[in-house]
Amino acid sequence: MSTEQEGSYQVGYKKPPPQHQFAKGRSGNPNGRPKKPKTINTLLDKALTETVVVNENGRRKVISKFEAFVKQLVNKATAGDVRLTKLLIAFHQAGCNPPIAW
Repeated sequence: MSTEQEGSYQVGYKKPPPQHQFAKGRSGNPNGRPKKPKTINTLLDKALTETVVVNENGRRKVISKFEAFVKQLVNKATAGDVRLTKLLIAFHQAGCNPPIAW
């Protein structure tokens, strides 16, 4: 080691020479941590929380897509669709909560 280096800075373990250190304000990991791949659940939650505008009793109303889906399911089940009626009863008996936060 040269004695002509600046001050009392000693090169050693976890102390690289100044010419090999990162410049001020520059990260050693410029791209950052890689993002997690999106799962089907996160994509579904995102899609179901999007809002849509519906006409209900002559008024425009903003509701989530999940709420619109449930309304359509109930309406078609009450209109006589046996398959959807069975599905609705199964959901109700299972105590299914919505998969997303309202």
